[in-house]
Amino acid sequence: MRPRDPIWRFALRVLAWLVPCFAAWYLAAPWYDRPAAWLARILIDLWRDGLVAGVELQAHPATFVTTLVAQDAEGRSGNLVLEVNPLVYGYGAPLLFALLAASGARWRRFALGAVILLPFQAWGIAFDVLAQVLRTTPALAAQAGLAGARAEIAALAYQLGSLILPPLVPLVLWAWWERTYVDRTLLASRGDAS
Repeated sequence: MRPRDPIWRFALRVLAWLVPCFAAWYLAAPWYDRPAAWLARILIDLWRDGLVAGVELQAHPATFVTTLVAQDAEGRSGNLVLEVNPLVYGYGAPLLFALLAASGARWRRFALGAVILLPFQAWGIAFDVLAQVLRTTPALAAQAGLAGARAEIAALAYQLGSLILPPLVPLVLWAWWERTYVDRTLLASRGDAS
């Protein structure tokens, strides 16, 4: 591969944009993560209505207070409280921003992309909560309606939301929006090389 190859130049521009995009995203995360946590609560309610009593948001952890009653070894009981770090599921936003900036995309796509990625981040947060319930005790998982096939579906959805959606959705969204750039600049260079 030649150093002047457009694909290499594009890759270097993406790498150069990643640092400022990740820094800006990290600083904006306390505000950006709020709608994702609220959407996650709605998704959890669709899974089982009334499972979450409330969501508390600090800087980065989102705390989900459930209606599940847990007991400790000394017999004390209370509602199960679970923490999720929304950053784990939201890193697709700076990835998308770096791709858009490197390809010279219109700036309104940055805002639209941030909004489009929120449900996918919420998916990861919601199924993280359900996966944590699955890992507690079989009694609490059953109390949450996570038994049999529903437990398997929740575990699979958690894997999808944590491993596949965060990097894949921004890449697909960028490729769809910037298909002219991809055809004109990146794919054209492949034709020149053959």
